[in-house]
Amino acid sequence: MALRGQAKLPLFQGSDWQTLLVKGGVFRNGDYFIRVDDGVGSLMTVDFVNGFAIGPKATFGKVLTDYSRIEIDENVKWACSREKLMARGALRYVFAPQYFGFLEVFGGRITNDFDRYPVMGDTERSFATALFGWNHFKLYEQTSVGARLYGALSSDLQLTALIAWEKRSQMVNHRTTSIFGKDASPNIPIVGGVPMADFGTDKILRLDWQIDYIPGRMIVVENDMNACSQSKYPTFSLRGTTGIGGQLRYLSLEAMASGMCDGWGKNQKIVYQASSGFFPVRNNVMLMDMHHFDASAFALQTKPNIALFSLLDNYELSTSKPWVEAHAEWTNLLWYAQAHAVKVVGRQMHNELSGGMNLMNLMRVGVTIGLDDFNFDAVGVNLVVKI
Repeated sequence: MALRGQAKLPLFQGSDWQTLLVKGGVFRNGDYFIRVDDGVGSLMTVDFVNGFAIGPKATFGKVLTDYSRIEIDENVKWACSREKLMARGALRYVFAPQYFGFLEVFGGRITNDFDRYPVMGDTERSFATALFGWNHFKLYEQTSVGARLYGALSSDLQLTALIAWEKRSQMVNHRTTSIFGKDASPNIPIVGGVPMADFGTDKILRLDWQIDYIPGRMIVVENDMNACSQSKYPTFSLRGTTGIGGQLRYLSLEAMASGMCDGWGKNQKIVYQASSGFFPVRNNVMLMDMHHFDASAFALQTKPNIALFSLLDNYELSTSKPWVEAHAEWTNLLWYAQAHAVKVVGRQMHNELSGGMNLMNLMRVGVTIGLDDFNFDAVGVNLVVKI
């Protein structure tokens, strides 16, 4: 569903209870609704810090008018191995005077990946942990309270702004093996081949903003109620982050561009994106505040990712130094090909070339070759099964 101009929020039909529990979705009864993103899979996760974490994760809401609704997020988990309650919630007012936007307040205590936007979701991480003892992703405990605004500055400009106070605490593994007895590695991130130093507890005030230029955009509704902006033209973004903790700890700026176009034949598509940034101020930049790249050496993914470096560990190139990266992908109904490049000041340039079978965008099987400064580094197999 696509919306343009003075758009109403769509009146979603929703899913039945069976679909909601099995794969997730929205169940609606009149003006009230409940959204569950991963079905019953969201009721239990597993990692080596918490062990099994059991509890509900859902969004409850009420449609107010054709142009607005109220949503309440809840995520409550009992961490079995460390015997601790984790909870996070948000109250959100969603509005659409012209384009989809919202204002929310949030807070709580949870365990987070050091990468704020991790490649692997909860389901993927649980699968990798429980079956393979794979825990290259590392976690810390975050206690936070804050507010976020997402709204239109004009028909083509979108603003995201966030202010949040955070307390971050270092964690250790409370579960040591997978269900098949494979030992886990310690909960210590490896950055550039060096284990992260202990940090104990850290407190910081974050001020983040992002401006997106999306010419001729349409608001596209996915999975019943998740709305996103799409455009057939190239889009551009400018992002800034600031951290204050006793002093100005860091200030970062990043520019991004992305787009897509038709290929040379029927059912062909080319997607591309690039970004570059630096930290004008970096007095004391913690790992969770650095710039992270989409990187994961775990061979199985549940969705295609144009920006994924599949031969790098999660934090291998995480940095507060200047960087530039670029990605491109070509697909048709049977094949795909990708090219990736990243350069961090003081580090070797890393490239990856991937290609293989693309089975109707539902499954991919391919091979990736890695190069460091254009010298052969590694080769790997990729499997993407869309869920």
